[in-house]
Amino acid sequence: MNPPIVRFRGMNMVFYSVVGFVYILCTIVTGAAENTDIESIDELNDAIAQGPNRKIGFLSMANYNAVRTVLHASVEPVLFQSKDALVSSVLSGSLVAGLMRGVVADHHAKDLHTFSSGLISTSAMFMTPDVSADMPHGAPPYRSSRDLALAINAAIVRVQNKGSDQEARLKNMPFEFLSVHTCKSDNYALFPPPNKNNATGLLKTILETRVFKLGAFGPFHWGDNDGNYLVNPPTGFYPDLMSAIFEEFKNLSGPDGVKYGDDITLERIWSKMSNFQNLFDGVSYITEPYFVIDATYSGTDEPCVNSTDCRPALLPEGKEQCNTYKNSTGHLVTHPDSGEPKRRCEHPERSRIDFFRFSCFTLGSASTFFTKRSSAASTVAPSGGLPGGIVAAIVICVLLLLIAVFAVLFLVYRERRGSPVFTKLSEE
Repeated sequence: MNPPIVRFRGMNMVFYSVVGFVYILCTIVTGAAENTDIESIDELNDAIAQGPNRKIGFLSMANYNAVRTVLHASVEPVLFQSKDALVSSVLSGSLVAGLMRGVVADHHAKDLHTFSSGLISTSAMFMTPDVSADMPHGAPPYRSSRDLALAINAAIVRVQNKGSDQEARLKNMPFEFLSVHTCKSDNYALFPPPNKNNATGLLKTILETRVFKLGAFGPFHWGDNDGNYLVNPPTGFYPDLMSAIFEEFKNLSGPDGVKYGDDITLERIWSKMSNFQNLFDGVSYITEPYFVIDATYSGTDEPCVNSTDCRPALLPEGKEQCNTYKNSTGHLVTHPDSGEPKRRCEHPERSRIDFFRFSCFTLGSASTFFTKRSSAASTVAPSGGLPGGIVAAIVICVLLLLIAVFAVLFLVYRERRGSPVFTKLSEE
């Protein structure tokens, strides 16, 4: 007697088994696509090279210039006026990464990966050099910064030896910086400030007018730890460091023992574009202590009609060049009324050491990149949509589900026609 024919009628079981398998597979694929966290400079450069998102956020072009040599050539820098806006853009996915000097605030640490660029940026206070054949853009004798540099270096040495910079750090935690003391000495006699009554140039102007004009970038809110310059007085590490330097400056006295004076006031000269123009023109006397030395100089950016409006430079034309320019999105900047391209004074990129007089170094800081953790919840919709890896995973899962459904429908169709794919189980 032949063995009974066993008809395959467990279509529900097949359907649920196939769908369950596809679900598990999709979970694995999507999870792998989501887990593409960037945790090193090499991974960041790979992400920039592959695109489509190549945008990295910075708080200034100087910060970008300080790290551009370690980034892939196709990177697209985007500037922000506050660290909060920069962090939010990284968390939303509109930026592949951001850069900061220092550390991430505690409330963002769980949502971000941070890793070093491998570069240390040093900062100082910038002054205009004296005019010379090598420095045609320099200042005339009545605006010489030579004596001012001697006095400000004496103040910085005192701040660093007393540990006032470390006090500013501890007051504004979390904040990290490296002590880079190029004027390393506890012997103040090695850094003598000029006598008050014999001062020349800008130092004389300060002591006579009783106003210390400080070139400042902004005003911006860079975070409560770094510096909030939208409140009066500003708060944060950098304002506290400048306050410490200024207090030491007022307390200085030359060999004659005459104190510079407590009645000197600090006036910040703000600029979002042309701090160097103000410095060269004597509108400000010296910059804030956070200006980085290892960035490039590319001109004053002051507006112009033609190159005769620009300042002298060691170029064949004898002046910086008046050129049209593009914004961060690559579009030509035009006048709102006429539609004509705007122009500004530019210089071929050169090291800043060729253009300025620097104070003693005020600090060193690690340039740190930060990227979004895959587990971070985004409260802002990404401007560029879902990441490419997630989109690809979703497409694959949809295709697998469609294939599974059609396969089960095919089995049902064959079963109902009386010619099932699985007709019997035979036993020998």
